[in-house]
Amino acid sequence: NTNWDQMTGVARVLGWTPLAAPYTVGMDVAEGQAWTVPLKLAITALTIGGLLWWWSRSLESAMVGAASSGRARAEQAPTGGAVEALIPRFARWLPRDRYGALVARELRYWWRDARRRASLITVGVAGVFVPVMVNISGGAMNPEAQQFDASPIVLSFSMIFVGALASINLVNQFGFDGSAYAAHVIAGVPGMVELRARVVAYATQVAPLLVLISIVIGFAIREPSWIGIASGSLVAAFGTGLAISLFISILGAYALPESSNPFAVPSGAGMARSLLSFVAVAGACALSVPMLIGSVLLSDMWRWLALPVGLAYGVGAVMLGTYLAGDLLDRRKLDLLQTVSSQR
Repeated sequence: NTNWDQMTGVARVLGWTPLAAPYTVGMDVAEGQAWTVPLKLAITALTIGGLLWWWSRSLESAMVGAASSGRARAEQAPTGGAVEALIPRFARWLPRDRYGALVARELRYWWRDARRRASLITVGVAGVFVPVMVNISGGAMNPEAQQFDASPIVLSFSMIFVGALASINLVNQFGFDGSAYAAHVIAGVPGMVELRARVVAYATQVAPLLVLISIVIGFAIREPSWIGIASGSLVAAFGTGLAISLFISILGAYALPESSNPFAVPSGAGMARSLLSFVAVAGACALSVPMLIGSVLLSDMWRWLALPVGLAYGVGAVMLGTYLAGDLLDRRKLDLLQTVSSQR
């Protein structure tokens, strides 16, 4: 039988988020916690205000090609010329060379392309709810102490799945470019530089989210000392998943239709898309088994070793993947361009 008391902690945490804050006000008043009402209403108001501000700032750029009769916003010209204008403000650390330009391009595309933004949102939602549900269902409830007993093995497994899921957004990375990839072919961009820039740009967007997920999950299951286990497993699976996705993006690429719909795929490609994603997730989970073995064999010591081991394992997998897949990309550039341009 399901013990719904396990959900109490999760429900109370969600009650302080914009997702549930306005809906728990009545229950708080009924429980005699009227002091929470103004705080939760403030959270709701700030969320709505933030969304309206973001909507007003992004609406004009989202309406690509639409004529505007309003007053154009004056923008200050960048002091460094076109190169500085390309690089986002938060990425000033990028070198001013071919590699830096590729990373800056990808950083901007991940926020401006509706299909890419949708995939980032999916990572955030699944990254929080999947491990919470898995750990709650896989843990045990101590009736005498009225507390939830989590398992480091279940935690490691759930975070491996989240890391693998976060990596599959690069499975068809060249499909997003379509015929625009011809510019890279003509410029003679080396395959390893191309892939390394794409991985760094994507990781820059996702890494802060993964760190936040690890911290939230650690506190959600009431085991903050296990944040290292969660982070190490997450990084290891994310790195191995990226390495696998690089090969799939070259060997299994397919063209995407000209549409801003994040779910739009060419006719008959839905099964192929699901299969490629499944292969990437399954491969990343399989290659991350050493993190599970560490959780089983090393016990308490693994709390301190999981993060450095997982970081080295994931980064090493990405470096090896970009080196090997880069050589493959150099040999298949023209075939890849023809494949991703067939629907354009």
